[in-house]
Amino acid sequence: MDALRTPIGGALIWVVLHSLDYFMTLWGETERRRRADRVIIISGSYELNPLFQKDVDGRRWLSARFVVTLFGVAALIAAANALAAKVPDGKAGQDGLLGVLLFTRTVIIARHLQNIWLFRRMATHPSSVEGQLRYERRTVLLLSATQVASVSALVALAAALSPAPVLIGGALGLTLLTLLNVALAFKRTAVAPGS
Repeated sequence: MDALRTPIGGALIWVVLHSLDYFMTLWGETERRRRADRVIIISGSYELNPLFQKDVDGRRWLSARFVVTLFGVAALIAAANALAAKVPDGKAGQDGLLGVLLFTRTVIIARHLQNIWLFRRMATHPSSVEGQLRYERRTVLLLSATQVASVSALVALAAALSPAPVLIGGALGLTLLTLLNVALAFKRTAVAPGS
């Protein structure tokens, strides 16, 4: 665990997890368009994060936004870990940051894997899903918030039973991710059917 607390270790975790998140989003969108978009209709972009919607919609496997966030956040994490190493009890801060990174990215990556599996299953077993399901944007965002909130509650319970900084950071990060999805859902002032 000590290697993960170093500036390079923390930055490397971000680079790996953020890259997996981005590339799995593109993979999921490609699979959805190829196999499932006639059955599962999502209003707006497949990508929930407004920062990356245009890149995902255009299926850009390498984009300026991705590169900037990849290296920019990696530098911030490295700086935070370097600063925390110089203060008393800095390991707790480093572990909290590690919890935020690991838990939020893992939940998102798990959802990508579920989507990819579902889209492939629909292609290989067409009779496994019948009819058509249409999600309006607010519903997609609130569904995401609900999924993240359920994991957040479990991690918060674990943190209450064993208050390790990595669990506290994970619960905090997941709670913030939940609130972000709710905020995005209600940011849209008018949600028209099919929009």
